[in-house]
Amino acid sequence: MVKALTRGGDPKAYKIEQIHEQFRPLIETLDSQFSIRVDDLPIEIPYINFDIPNDISNGINASLSARSQNTPAFLNRGKKEEKRFSEITGLNSREWFDQFPTLSYKINNYGMRNEMSFDDLGDNEYIPAFGDSNTFGIGMPAEELWHNKLKEDLPIYNAGVHSGNLTDVYLMMQSMYDSRKFKKAYVCIPHAERWTGVSDAGYFEGITNGAHYYLEQFKHAPEVLNINTRQMYRWLAIQNIINFCAVNDIELRMYESNTFMHVGWCGEQNLHIPNWYFIFQHMHKNIKIVNDSKDDPTTFYKHTARDLIHFGSEWHDRMAQHLINI
Repeated sequence: MVKALTRGGDPKAYKIEQIHEQFRPLIETLDSQFSIRVDDLPIEIPYINFDIPNDISNGINASLSARSQNTPAFLNRGKKEEKRFSEITGLNSREWFDQFPTLSYKINNYGMRNEMSFDDLGDNEYIPAFGDSNTFGIGMPAEELWHNKLKEDLPIYNAGVHSGNLTDVYLMMQSMYDSRKFKKAYVCIPHAERWTGVSDAGYFEGITNGAHYYLEQFKHAPEVLNINTRQMYRWLAIQNIINFCAVNDIELRMYESNTFMHVGWCGEQNLHIPNWYFIFQHMHKNIKIVNDSKDDPTTFYKHTARDLIHFGSEWHDRMAQHLINI
């Protein structure tokens, strides 16, 4: 899991010729000291993946533009929203990171964001929380994450992974249960249309919206993983999770939704959400992005994570309450 590019792993896990040619310049210039490198685990790092105080968005945008004819219009609108955010807050990238609540990533020997090792747990002595990067907590202090607000008596083990999906949940749930039993499990997947691919290097890679931007190997994935097949695989994964928990008498609290439906849920919860969700505003009239907030910029962490992509602390509050009430 942790060696994959989409899991925050070290780009050096792949040979440069395995990277799509448009992304090679970006991969070659990335500072991998804040990637999850297996040989260094366990470790505590101040930044991870693209949650770093340097402005690399231009390189990412240029690479994405080269991959798709439909991307530039979206990116141009995105740049306008980012610029307006900067105008509202009066902060540049470095200043935004400096004023955000202090956080670091404590990664255990399995590459999970936990202060404890899975090896130190006994049967039925913990509750796993499965999910994607919002569960892992990119750009958020650990104490603000939804699974740390559940008020459970047993310790919560964070089993969230970057670009995570329901297939990841099932594979990890089964593997963890075989090693350390548990009686209850939480699952939170707000981007349930994702899928998992196994790369030629043998790593689990997250495939978002049927595509994988970085690896040449998956360039034809969108031809197979269309909207219909993604929904089919999503349904199969959901049934696997539900059935596995039923057979093993595990209490399951699960939230799973595709991105479009989840944005609607955020609107129902009256949440401000990260600016990139502006693309859904013409379809969900009640959603509000961070730029719509009238709050003081020092409290914007309520609406967005430090990387300006993932959800802020109020989203985690509402998600925890939702899962408690299921």
